[in-house]
Amino acid sequence: MLKRTLQLAFTGFILGMAIGNIIAIVSSYAAGGEVLVFSPELLEKTGSAASALLLQTLLSGLMGAVSFGGVILYEIDSLPLPAVSIIHCAMILAVYFPIAFSLYWLKPTVRDAGTMGSIMIAAYAVIWLIMYIRYRMEVREMNELLEVEIPAEKA
Repeated sequence: MLKRTLQLAFTGFILGMAIGNIIAIVSSYAAGGEVLVFSPELLEKTGSAASALLLQTLLSGLMGAVSFGGVILYEIDSLPLPAVSIIHCAMILAVYFPIAFSLYWLKPTVRDAGTMGSIMIAAYAVIWLIMYIRYRMEVREMNELLEVEIPAEKA
């Protein structure tokens, strides 16, 4: 299980680095019509473009590693699905907010944090619901196949 967790976390780290920088570029353009790889506040805080980009890339990778590595929780059969989902979502939020504030993706206000937290929880819920419906359909199909095969074996 540790090996699988590390593989997921590594994949998440790589994807997180890319996605974090893409999000920074898109959000800067959407906010001001200017393409920036990182926020001006982050540049001011770190003192150089290289440092700002490195910090953002590493912290984005950390966010991805926690998000993907946490997927391993879904493989623990003894935990109920709602509990695993809440734990995984809480892990993501616990890592996201410190990163978002330190990279100046969000202003450290209750309004910004509440808005982004609500958006993330809603997105998480939608993704969870889609996966739940998909898995439920797969289980139904397997059960239907079993019902067809079991009488054939008795004959």
